Amino acid sequence: MNISQQDISLDHAGNRLHEAEATACINAAIAQFGHFSTQRKMRRAEQSISARELLMQVLAKHYPKLQQATHALIKTASGQPMLTGTQVPLVSIAHSHEWVACAIAAPSKTSNIGVDVEAIVSKNWDAYYRDVFHPAEKEWVSAAAGHEKDIRGFTCWCRKEAILKALGIGITVPLAEIGFSADGTLIALPAGLGSSDGWQTHSEVIENKAIAAIVWKVIS
Repeated sequence: MNISQQDISLDHAGNRLHEAEATACINAAIAQFGHFSTQRKMRRAEQSISARELLMQVLAKHYPKLQQATHALIKTASGQPMLTGTQVPLVSIAHSHEWVACAIAAPSKTSNIGVDVEAIVSKNWDAYYRDVFHPAEKEWVSAAAGHEKDIRGFTCWCRKEAILKALGIGITVPLAEIGFSADGTLIALPAGLGSSDGWQTHSEVIENKAIAAIVWKVIS
């Protein structure tokens, strides 16, 4: 059982909504667990199970008419989760340390969805500047210090992971060629991955302990 959970509802443009509002395009949940194994293989299996359970909880809450018996959760060839059937929500899951996250998107308004979560730990971000961060991200991260620098570094990382999940490709392109501004606007995307138009981002610091980022593409 999780020990804390934060739910997020957004409209297609990324504006925060009350959960009860019917206009929500994106729904997400970030939960902290305290029971994961210290053994890596077993821990990853437990994280995966918890992420799927959290996803099913969010689906049941926001899509109560969705029959899970007829819409199975499967993995694509790239390992991304998806629901079988037509006009079903787009889904994404993530986990890091004791944190698990999931996000779902309305299929009538979005074509892609990705989520990532990372526990905030101290890192030497200078080592990431050349190969991971876009110049605009490097400038933003390097302008901070201490815990705030870790928050900014993980925010940049989570945004990149989330958009790669949304695209269904994993880390197969130079990460430094993917760039987000400080406010989350997508400003650079590698050639061959399409236009940056239509992409929206929401990032959130959870209890000052974790970062979650949701990235989705709006159908024009």
